[in-house]
Amino acid sequence: MQVHRLAFPEEEREAVATLAGSMLDAVSQPQALTLVAEHDEELVGAIAFSPLRFTPDEGWRGYILSPLGVLPRSHGQGVGGQLIKAGLQQLQQNGVNVVLVYGDPAYYGRFGFSADAARDYLPPHELEMPFGWQAALLQGRRGQGGALQCACEGLLGDPGYW
Repeated sequence: MQVHRLAFPEEEREAVATLAGSMLDAVSQPQALTLVAEHDEELVGAIAFSPLRFTPDEGWRGYILSPLGVLPRSHGQGVGGQLIKAGLQQLQQNGVNVVLVYGDPAYYGRFGFSADAARDYLPPHELEMPFGWQAALLQGRRGQGGALQCACEGLLGDPGYW
């Protein structure tokens, strides 16, 4: 997606844009959630939430927020925050227990994400910046501890994204 090519640093932009484009075509059960923001009929932001499997807890429902991209000229206008809030609201209404994210704690903390809430959820790969692994509890049901797998096969399973 072009918005991600423009939103991310040069060394990350192609990988993130490829991931974002693949999310639109991804088949998973439950389905991934993608949302976009437009201004004057121009795409200015996009976000994806991918379903997760949590072994051994079959009754648990979780998603991971990735990627979020906003055009640089739209930064500071609340576009990313609106996308995050809309996605969390939809997921909560659909009975999702938790949403995880790997990103800036100062930014995502404003939307209810915390490292403490993520402590029971092991990321699928080793993290370069472990402090960025965070969760927002939506339905108050924590996992039982264990490993996460991305339900969208071949997308977030790539260690390069972590």
